[in-house]
Amino acid sequence: MKRSNLSLLICSLFAAGSLNAATIYQGEDGDSIDLIGSFEVGGYLGKDYNDNGEKWDYDSFYSDDTFMSFGFVVKTGQIFAHIDFDYERTPWTTKNEFQQVLDKAYVGWEFENGDKIEFGRTDTAYDHYDQMGDFSVDGAAEVREAGDQDSTAKYRGSINNFKYGISYSTQGWDNYKTDSREGEVINGYLGYFNDSVDVLLGAETVDQRGEIYSVHARGWVGPVRLGGLVSLSDREEEQGYDSKDALTYVASIGYDITDKIETNLVYSIVDVDTENRDMGDDGFRTWVDDSWVAISLNYKYRRNIVLKTEFVTGGEQGSYGYGKVYYWF
Repeated sequence: MKRSNLSLLICSLFAAGSLNAATIYQGEDGDSIDLIGSFEVGGYLGKDYNDNGEKWDYDSFYSDDTFMSFGFVVKTGQIFAHIDFDYERTPWTTKNEFQQVLDKAYVGWEFENGDKIEFGRTDTAYDHYDQMGDFSVDGAAEVREAGDQDSTAKYRGSINNFKYGISYSTQGWDNYKTDSREGEVINGYLGYFNDSVDVLLGAETVDQRGEIYSVHARGWVGPVRLGGLVSLSDREEEQGYDSKDALTYVASIGYDITDKIETNLVYSIVDVDTENRDMGDDGFRTWVDDSWVAISLNYKYRRNIVLKTEFVTGGEQGSYGYGKVYYWF
């Protein structure tokens, strides 16, 4: 989900020292306890189906997608720990109710060169870059990788301009509240990053049910930003149909109007070579060949307060709007 990527960005900013968390404790020996958090207030305008393509069971032009997260980061020397709680809507269900989730609970070790190893309930390695090349707020096609998983061991590091990561997750047991339901997951990435262009390869295998592969890129030419990704999904899904040889293409172009205002245009194509579930009486939308466009306009009020708006049109999903205010500390 796009939401998880925003949370990952926030955590990365804290780790890099780009933002200041609320320090609860600071010891003379360098030990610390920090409070971090984020708020997202907003939702969909004119969208009448959930993330699984089913009709929502309420009649409203506006569908809420409000989200809040808070957590604690504890550091003792090279050892760190992170616990994080989410309060979120459930747009993948027909009721879209609020729920509370233990999103992260892991411990880790940071090596002298900056590499990190983590274990616990956390994001898989692939999840850190599955959205790279997609400049949309919420409306583009996504790489359908595993996301957060229980019992995950992860290693991330870098050598010069290269970044890499790999993770292994055992069988999950949370069948509803989070993404930790895929089973045994192995995934990772390898990327090259410099001042003008980034290129990354990602891959995942899930519990002998299949694989996902993707190629991502993004680059900068003055105020113009270019990006895109290609994903191949060759696996069995849990919702009654296969995604064998399903290709996803996303192409992005963005322009920085000012240092605070940016606009983006994102084109998505889904090419499915599989048998899909038929349209049922409940209004279920099958995952079929499709293409659509997302246009966004974002305003950066401050480095930790952003207003994002988006209009999505075309294809099976029709047209709808999306808007949110993001705040994190």
